[in-house]
Amino acid sequence: MQKNQKIQTFKKIDAPDLPLIEIRNLTKYYKTAAGETLALNGVNLSILRGEFVAVIGKSGAGKSTLVNLISGINQPTSGEVLFQGDPIHSLDEDRKARWRGKNLGIVFQFFQLLPSLNLIENITIPMDLCRSFPFRQQKARALQLLEQVGIAEHAYKLPSKISGGQQQRVAIARALANDPELIVADEPTGNLDSRTAAEIFTLFAELVDHGKTILVVSHDKEIAKYATRIVELSDGEIIADYPAPSPVDSASSKNASSTSPKPLSPSNHALGYSGGAV
Repeated sequence: MQKNQKIQTFKKIDAPDLPLIEIRNLTKYYKTAAGETLALNGVNLSILRGEFVAVIGKSGAGKSTLVNLISGINQPTSGEVLFQGDPIHSLDEDRKARWRGKNLGIVFQFFQLLPSLNLIENITIPMDLCRSFPFRQQKARALQLLEQVGIAEHAYKLPSKISGGQQQRVAIARALANDPELIVADEPTGNLDSRTAAEIFTLFAELVDHGKTILVVSHDKEIAKYATRIVELSDGEIIADYPAPSPVDSASSKNASSTSPKPLSPSNHALGYSGGAV
């Protein structure tokens, strides 16, 4: 990069009527040995701030493709992906990576924690890559996030020394590291038992209570108890989009788990963080 080259950034816009994510006529074909395969077919979708959207459907319905396109991991064949009105699909790969680092937190099914680093070190990686926090503040931020997800006592352990459910909590804390507006999770409970899955869904619901927007792909029907909205895909098309019948109130759902996450303490200002994109 040239020394005086200007880097495009995306500012967090205070516009409650503007969708956080808007998808317009999104289509995706994959090339295979047997020819082109249609994964998404003209999908339109808007996601507002503060929603907990669950994307459901059978295997091969296009759920993961949708998430990968929203995340900028894959490029659509045609159509648009807008984040706060900005066209993400038109960015080059370097700018997409910078956008993801500052605005998006991703939670994977298999955790994707680095095995040789302790929990704090895993969480500080996104902060270091995006330079969102000064080095001297990163450890305190990581400890704060571990406390929020309920496992601060394991801060200096390696991932192999904690359970799968705890590893997923670390992955969520890492996704929150740069304080993104949107958290995207692809089958985050796919390798967890039902009780631990309920704890993770409860954690997502509480994050929504704290102002985050959550998009989760899941085969788990129990997610309907926690989400605020259900989007169902079939053969690459949205066949249903409706409010969840009975979202779990996060206050009452704390009884479901003795390890429910603690509210984020008002210490961001003490850490020197104002909450905006850096």
